[in-house]
Amino acid sequence: MKNNNEIIFAYGDNSITILHKGKPNVITSDRANYRSILDAVKANDAELTYELLDEVTAIKTMTEGRVTITGNKVFFDDQEINGAIVSKLTHMLESGFTNLTGWMKFTEKLLSNPSMKSREQSYPFIARTDILITPEGNCRGYKGVRDDYKDRYTGNFDNSPGAKHKMSRRDVDDDVNHGCSYGFHIGSHKYADNWGGSDGKLMIVEFNPKNIVSVPSCSNYEKLRVCKYKVIEECTDRQVLQYTSGSYNDNDHDLFEFIYDQVNANETVSLTHIQEQFPDTSMADVISLGESRPEYRISHQFNDDYMDYDISVEYTD
Repeated sequence: MKNNNEIIFAYGDNSITILHKGKPNVITSDRANYRSILDAVKANDAELTYELLDEVTAIKTMTEGRVTITGNKVFFDDQEINGAIVSKLTHMLESGFTNLTGWMKFTEKLLSNPSMKSREQSYPFIARTDILITPEGNCRGYKGVRDDYKDRYTGNFDNSPGAKHKMSRRDVDDDVNHGCSYGFHIGSHKYADNWGGSDGKLMIVEFNPKNIVSVPSCSNYEKLRVCKYKVIEECTDRQVLQYTSGSYNDNDHDLFEFIYDQVNANETVSLTHIQEQFPDTSMADVISLGESRPEYRISHQFNDDYMDYDISVEYTD
């Protein structure tokens, strides 16, 4: 075993053993607290390491105290949450996430959906592992379209990368018994890939969970209807999204959070100030942050007085 000052530990095959109070604690890679313990050991934080040995405590710590577990019930801000929301948390932990800000924002947005029926209908769909959560708490799913990027049903909606579509929520059919009806449809990977077909395209789209209206029962919960979404990119390899892709990079999320906080405090932030905290960040990097976040508009203007960019962020949803 290695002695990292106070922490006595040993790495195993997909596990780490921590000696605490004379007792060995084996934490395997499938445990919710595995990644956070690794980070605490690397940081030589003995107090946090021992605190995280308890899985329930670890989840509470990683969610800043907002998630508590009592018996077999899980609570978010003292409100009991559905197992589908918990499954998204478990999936992110298994994927190596220790920063759970995105999941917390996702939960806030889903619980703010104005329709109880919509929330209840959404659970079987969002529980799918091919529906991912972004750092801003939105969901990414799939849409099968024609080769010219138009929707297959009407041919009226362009789904080229960057396209945004919105309609009044009251105009979206909320009847689960109606398969094809009014509203924008987003599917699981399997459903959308089949819908796109060999002569069409598969697109990655993003939507806010509060904009979910209905999940038709006839499709085995593999598609839903929303009132607003944005097209992110074409899925050229037609493979299932993974959390390892750049869109879910924690550093990318930290950069956006820094810019957002600075703008909230000072209205704008300069590129030079950003680079002081995130070296090598270019203006192109800042612009790409806005392109991947449909609810925000990142603007920039060159200031001749001090020869630098002024950057602002506007919430548009």
